[in-house]
Amino acid sequence: MIVSVRDACREDAGAIRSLEDAAFDHPWSAASIEATLRDPLSRVWVVAAPSASPAPGVVRAWAAFRSLGDEAELLRIATHPDQQRQGHARMLLETVWPTLRAASVIRVHLEVRADNHPALALYATFGFRPAGRRPGYYRDGTDALTLTRQLLP
Repeated sequence: MIVSVRDACREDAGAIRSLEDAAFDHPWSAASIEATLRDPLSRVWVVAAPSASPAPGVVRAWAAFRSLGDEAELLRIATHPDQQRQGHARMLLETVWPTLRAASVIRVHLEVRADNHPALALYATFGFRPAGRRPGYYRDGTDALTLTRQLLP
């Protein structure tokens, strides 16, 4: 199936929420998703299959970034479990970098579960490097690793 990356719209909120429920034990709430979609400092992208109707297509993955000055934070990236290992997260990140560079973002930060080896491998291929550890950060006591990627010199 053909998919593409596009800016998310408010009509995607329900599909993003469903994806969150499927992907995480502690998904973002509908209110958090809607607030991120409205936040002028945030930008949200989705990987979606086109729809034949005027409604948005089926959301396969999503990513949310918040920029402040010359730095950005990856707030969330998720792929529906049925769609994992199909390159959707990679497509999102490849789409995001030029946009962030054009906005003069120098550095991107993120937090990831220390035991999320597939995500760590993906981030490493995009040049993210360890910047710190947050012990017991997640509800189940798992540590978070903070990673940073330099976009511009």
